[in-house]
Amino acid sequence: MNVTRQFYKYLALPLPFILVGSNFSSVYANAIPSQKASSTQKPYKIAEKIDGILNDYQLTFDIDRRSVEQAFQPPKTQPAIPTDVIRKIVYFIEHNLPIDIRMVGFPFKSINHNRKVIAQNADLAERLSLQYLQRMLDKIRAVYPKGATITILCDGIAFGDVLGVSNDQIHAYEDALQTLSKDLPGIRILGSKDLGCTPADFKQDAAKTTPTDNELMLKRMALELNQSAVTDDVITKANHISARSQHFGAFIKDKFKDQIYISASVHFQPSTSSKLGLKLSPDSYITPWHGTLVKEADGRWRISHREDIDQTKYVQTGTYVNQYWCAFFKAR
Repeated sequence: MNVTRQFYKYLALPLPFILVGSNFSSVYANAIPSQKASSTQKPYKIAEKIDGILNDYQLTFDIDRRSVEQAFQPPKTQPAIPTDVIRKIVYFIEHNLPIDIRMVGFPFKSINHNRKVIAQNADLAERLSLQYLQRMLDKIRAVYPKGATITILCDGIAFGDVLGVSNDQIHAYEDALQTLSKDLPGIRILGSKDLGCTPADFKQDAAKTTPTDNELMLKRMALELNQSAVTDDVITKANHISARSQHFGAFIKDKFKDQIYISASVHFQPSTSSKLGLKLSPDSYITPWHGTLVKEADGRWRISHREDIDQTKYVQTGTYVNQYWCAFFKAR
C-alpha cells in the first residue's frame, strides 16, 4: 500500500520530545521534510489549532485512580499531546485526509447496579459522552474542512463472560450505542459483530494468564464486584480481564495493521505514549459505562457513581433519544 509506506517513511522523521510550553512551530518544522518548509504555512496553522482543541479534551490525570481513591489529588499540570499523535495529525493534513481517530472502550454497562449504575442498559451517560466527543470533532472541522472521525471499537465481547455478562447483553449495549450515535456524523460504533469476533477468540488458559499485582486494578475490580476487600475472586477476575483486554488490543492492532489512524484511549496517557487519552465528559472522572448521569437545573452535567447521588436533591427520570429511552438523574 503506497500511502502506508509513504507514511512510515514520514513517521521516521525526527521529532523532538514536546514539553508543555514548547514552541509548536519548531515541533512542526521538524515533523516535515525541510524541502517542503516553504509550502507548509497553512497546514502548520491548521495543525496548531487542532493541537489546541485536543489539549482541551485530553485527560490530564489518572481518572481510574481518582474513581477509587477519594483522597487522590489530580496534578495541575497539562501534559503535551503525544508526539506520535502530532506526527499523524500533520500527515493527515499534508495529504488532505480526514483525521482518523479510533478508541477501544464502551464494553457494557457495569454489573454493579446498586452502587454505580441505574441498570444494564446504555443511558444518557453514554449519549452525552458521545455528544461530547462529537463537539470536539465539530471544532476540528471548523478549522480543518476534511474534519475528523472517531471510531469506537467496543471491547466487551472479550471479557464479558468473566463478569457474567451474556453475549445478548453485550450486543444489546452495542446496538444501543449505534442508535444513540446515528445522528452524530463523526462517531462510528463498531461492535463485536462488526469486528467479527466472539468470546471464543479471547479465552485463554488460566494457567497461562500472567497474575496482576496492579493494586489500582484490584481496587476497581473489588468495587465492580461490590466487594469491600480484595478477595481471591477479585484477583482471579482481574487477572482474566487484564489478559483478555491485552488480547483484544492485539486483535485490533492486527486487524487494522495496514491502516493509518490515531489511537485514543479512555485512560490517561503520558506525553511519551503513542496514544491520546480523551475525556468523555467535561469534568467527570467516571466513564459512562461505570456511572450514572446527573444533570443540574442549569444544564450542567456529570457522571457519578449511583451511590454518590443525593436522592433528596435529584430524582431519577429519562428521555428519548432517537426513540431509545435514556435514564438519568436530574435536580429536583
